[in-house]
Amino acid sequence: MADFSCKSPKKEVQCYVHAVSPVKTATSNNRRYFNCTIQSEEKVARAVCFSPDKHSQLKTLQQTKSPIKIENFGHARNDENGDMLIHKFTNIVPIDATTIPFPYSDNLTASGIMPISSIANLAVEQLVSVKAEVAHLSGVKILQTQHQGTLKKQEVIIRDTTSSIKLTLWGDNVDTLALNDTYILKNLRVKSFNNTKFLNTAKGEEFVHEESTPFEQACVSIDNITDFAEKTIFAKVLGIHQVTRSLSCVSCNKKVIPNPDDDSLGACESCYLKQLTETCNVKWYLRILVQPSTEPNRKLHLSLLNQHVTELLALVNTDVDPDTESFTK
Repeated sequence: MADFSCKSPKKEVQCYVHAVSPVKTATSNNRRYFNCTIQSEEKVARAVCFSPDKHSQLKTLQQTKSPIKIENFGHARNDENGDMLIHKFTNIVPIDATTIPFPYSDNLTASGIMPISSIANLAVEQLVSVKAEVAHLSGVKILQTQHQGTLKKQEVIIRDTTSSIKLTLWGDNVDTLALNDTYILKNLRVKSFNNTKFLNTAKGEEFVHEESTPFEQACVSIDNITDFAEKTIFAKVLGIHQVTRSLSCVSCNKKVIPNPDDDSLGACESCYLKQLTETCNVKWYLRILVQPSTEPNRKLHLSLLNQHVTELLALVNTDVDPDTESFTK
């Protein structure tokens, strides 16, 4: 989960609220939160609320499509283009519909089976359902993740008569789709990277894939499959947002939580094995800010898992001592 800061000047915005999620618990710090989509006159943005008491209020405002004024909110990492942050000091005030200078948009909330082209209008983190044909299947990759241990990943390109989009299958959902078959796909999470929307199977939601009849009209053509593939860029590292050191279980390779009273012992949060922390493998996680060499006016936020951290530090002649809490130059 992103690191949010409340240290921002007092702000206000007139808007509508869409797609209020259930209250969730963050895996990294057990903090309770929920997401929603904010439609202002200038843009559509994702909001994260760390005040669960506001959930019922925002849910009601979503259902009634009521215009509101939000006062005293922040942004993720104090970046105006980042997610909006709603906290306990944020005020949410209903306003008269005649005073807001723009209408409510029905296109921003996923409803039923939607055309792929409509996903471009949605904010990230919404759940969607689509009818689509599988146009491309990649091989299955095995990844080491920070919190979930070893995970399988497969990239798929799906299309309908309106557009195409990349879908990433995770875990037990890999190898569930067949090339050129048509499906009803439910509970897909909208994501975005590099200003491009894509879909993920959603953690905590059942991925439903039901075979369906082919489209009567021809699906859109895909001229260049490589446009959807993972890309390589050359970039300058501008800074580090976050450094996290964690321990992995000697049995299942998932995260170990040290005992607060005796950090020489720990317990796996997945299989609950109690173990000596000195026997655990150490994993590093970085969030960095980079500047692509071909686009000097652009900056990207990247997340690096353990194998990528090791490769990066080797390039800059920095070593990681697995028995310490920090990097050594």
